[in-house]
Amino acid sequence: MRRGSLAIAIGLCITTSAVAQEQTDKSPTNLDKIEVTGSRIRSVDVENSQPVLVLTRQDIEKQGLTSVADVLKRIPSNGATMNSTVNNGGDGSATVSLRNLGASRTLVLVNGRRWVSGLSGSVDLNTIPSAIVERVEVLKDGASSIYGSDAIAGVVNIITRSDFDGAEVNAYVGQYGQGDGQRTSFDATVGATSERGNLVIGLSSVKEDAVMAGDREISAEPVYGAGSSAYSSYSASGRLRAGGNSGAWTVLP
Repeated sequence: MRRGSLAIAIGLCITTSAVAQEQTDKSPTNLDKIEVTGSRIRSVDVENSQPVLVLTRQDIEKQGLTSVADVLKRIPSNGATMNSTVNNGGDGSATVSLRNLGASRTLVLVNGRRWVSGLSGSVDLNTIPSAIVERVEVLKDGASSIYGSDAIAGVVNIITRSDFDGAEVNAYVGQYGQGDGQRTSFDATVGATSERGNLVIGLSSVKEDAVMAGDREISAEPVYGAGSSAYSSYSASGRLRAGGNSGAWTVLP
């Protein structure tokens, strides 16, 4: 009778331990958050890493930059097409041209997806509010084999803010180095997050005062100090020319 009781007690102990071990194995495991941005094309070579320049939101705020165009101006490989206006008239857009190969040869992505381009085939950076930018990634090498001919010069990937909950308003006022104009900007961000997803809405507005070419000595004449000359069609706008080939004079407003 004692042997039977002892066998039953040992069996209960073994069963209880097995149940406790099974319940312990089913405990939930917390995993770290993983964010992946890139291309879905199967031919992407993920084994070889490519050089990427990353500008975080903290870097942007430290430099006091107020637009995506201003951020990309600081990149040495960026071309000269960042200027929103030129002598022959501008439409107020801002584009990026890596290695000066043209804006249509630089691919602009937002969260890893192609951003809508204009009629010229290039992306207007002013359509991306700077208030919602989390970081900017610039591929230093061309990626035409992956994205096509519009990525010959390189790729700019703009990552937006996702985990933003609340409201934020910023205003900036700056003055040109010559003191003949001001630059003001305003941006607002509203966001909400939940277990099902998140929503971020951003609004940016920038105003820049116009400066006439005649207001500065360096641009009053194409070759400063050379006097009147027969200017080409690409000289500063607003010139009036009278007289023949000799004794011509010009007026620059």
